[in-house]
Amino acid sequence: MRGLLAVLGFGLVAGGCHKPVGPEDFAGTYEVLIEANGQADRTRMYASPGSSGTVLLDFTFGISQLRCRIVQPDRLVLDTQTARVEHSTGIMDGALSGEGTINAQGAVDLTLQVETASADGGVPADGGTASMSLHVTGSRL
Repeated sequence: MRGLLAVLGFGLVAGGCHKPVGPEDFAGTYEVLIEANGQADRTRMYASPGSSGTVLLDFTFGISQLRCRIVQPDRLVLDTQTARVEHSTGIMDGALSGEGTINAQGAVDLTLQVETASADGGVPADGGTASMSLHVTGSRL
């Protein structure tokens, strides 16, 4: 009986251990939809390992290359970085940040925020800023 309990106890402990997640776990090709301001563009996103344990996201069109940090097994954070967004709503060059998930089943759900001096990358007449929220969803191919 003690042997059976020891085996079951070991199984519970071992079952609670998880392999550390690395950038290679996110690597792959994804079919994604980039939504902003009620409009959506479909494209492919390629995830690959970057330097220093980061994940690089490359899009066939729509968004320049993005670098992500892994903060949980399926959660990514995009620290503020310069990016270009070419969406059906317009073009923005600015500071992009965000967060989201790519889970083990390959489902993508990212929320990105882009801020720039104006929608065309220039300085608006009123001296304000322009911002756009993007929602990227999809799945691994």
